Amino acid sequence: MSVARSVPQPDDAGSPAEFLSLLRRLQQWSGLSLPELEERVWSTGVLIPAGLAGLLGGEVLPRREVLLSFVTACGLVPEEREKWMAAHARVGSAYAPPITASPAENLPPPAAPVPGSTTSGPNPVADTGPNPILATGPRRTLATGPNPIVDGSANAKGGTDAGTGPET
Repeated sequence: MSVARSVPQPDDAGSPAEFLSLLRRLQQWSGLSLPELEERVWSTGVLIPAGLAGLLGGEVLPRREVLLSFVTACGLVPEEREKWMAAHARVGSAYAPPITASPAENLPPPAAPVPGSTTSGPNPVADTGPNPILATGPRRTLATGPNPIVDGSANAKGGTDAGTGPET
């Protein structure tokens, strides 16, 4: 005769630490190892950079999509998954940092214009030509030789030794 195990309930979670503790209990309840659960979560297209061990051992609530994928991988039915999502929203909102000012209010005042400069005409920062990162054309590779600035291998005329500059 088997003893029925009750599903851990997130209703009592009042902090991120308590919520994560309940997630660890849910993992144990599922009977699945962390690698098995990770494989199930990843199969849904959800990636967890630190892995489930990092997530469950951390102090930060998981993102909603991670939580949903995790509780689904643990085998919870839709009604139980909804309880976990509601608790996540409740705990997350209780521990969200307060918003004290809009981003525009936190910006410094604009700099005063430089004497003799004009405010009309092209923007010298924006009009610097084509973006070298986005430009198309032959690729340039950096040589793997010594760096004349770092290791002092520049020759007496201020140039670099042959073969150490960028190829064109």
